[in-house]
Amino acid sequence: KASAKKNVAVDAVFFARLSKIFAVCVPGLFTKEAMLIAAQGVLLFSRSVLTDLISLEEGACGGNLINQKMDRFFLHLTKFFAFSIPASFVNSGLKFFQKLIEVSFRERLSKHLHSRFMEGRCYYQASVMVGMSNIDQRLTEDVENFAASISELYNHTFKPLLDVILFTRSLSQSMGYKTQFFLYSYYVGVALVLKSISPPLSRMHAEEMGLSGNFRGAHHRVINHSEEIAYNDPPGGSTEQLILNGHLSKLLRYTSLNSFQKFLQQIADQFLVKYGASVVALLAYAVPFVMQTNDTSRERRAKQYIRNMRLLQ
Repeated sequence: KASAKKNVAVDAVFFARLSKIFAVCVPGLFTKEAMLIAAQGVLLFSRSVLTDLISLEEGACGGNLINQKMDRFFLHLTKFFAFSIPASFVNSGLKFFQKLIEVSFRERLSKHLHSRFMEGRCYYQASVMVGMSNIDQRLTEDVENFAASISELYNHTFKPLLDVILFTRSLSQSMGYKTQFFLYSYYVGVALVLKSISPPLSRMHAEEMGLSGNFRGAHHRVINHSEEIAYNDPPGGSTEQLILNGHLSKLLRYTSLNSFQKFLQQIADQFLVKYGASVVALLAYAVPFVMQTNDTSRERRAKQYIRNMRLLQ
C-alpha cells in the first residue's frame, strides 16, 4: 500500500502541484516567459496551416503528374517550393523558442529555489540536521530536466490539438467525418491499451535518478572525507571502493531493467502505433475512393490520396 501511494498519477494533485510550479516559471501575463509562450503558439499555428497548404500542393503535383499535365505540375511544384521556405523557418523557430522557454523556466526556478534554500539557514538544516540526500542534484540536474520536460509538454500538446482541429476540416472534404471518427477511435483505443500495459516510466526514471545521485554522492563523500579515509588506509580505501562499486552495481542493474522494460514497450508502440495505424489509415484512405462514383477522375483520386496521406502522417 505504501508503494502504491508513491505512484505518480495525472490527477488533481498533479495539476495542483504543476500549477504552483508554473506560477513560478510564468509569474505574469506580460513577462518574458509569457511572451515566449505566445510566440511559440503563433509558430505552432503557422506550422499546422503550412502543413495543410503543403499537403494540398503535394497532392496537386501527384494528380497532375499522373495525367501528364506537366505545366500545372510545375506550377504546383513551384508553390510547394515557395511554402517550404517559411515552413523551414517555422520548424527551426519552434526548436529555438522551445529552448528559450526551457532556459527561462530554468532561470526562474533556480533563482526561486536559491532564495528559499539560502533563507533562514535552510541550507544548514537540509544538509546537517535533516540529512537530505542529493541536494546538489535536486537544485541543478532535476531543475534542468524539469524545465526541458515542461517546455516540451506545451509543444507536444498544443500542436496535436491544432492538427486535429485544422486537419479534420481539410480531411472532411474527401474522407467525411465518419471515416475520421473510425480512425480517431483506433488511436484512442491504442492509447488506452498502451497506457494499461506500459510500466510506470515516471517512477522508474525518478528511482534511476535517485540511484545516480547516490552514486555521485558517494564520490563526493570520498572527496570530502579524503583525509579521514587516507588516515585509516588500509583498509579505508578498500572499504570505500566496495561502497562505490556497490552503488555502481545498483545503478547499472536498475538501468538495465529499465532498458529492457522500455524495449518491450517500444515493441508494442511500433506495432500498434506505427504499423497498425498504417493499416487502419490505408483502409481510411480507401473508403472515400470506394464510395465515390465512377466519374471521379484519376487525377482527383491521386490528389486526394496524397493529401490525405500527408495529413494523417
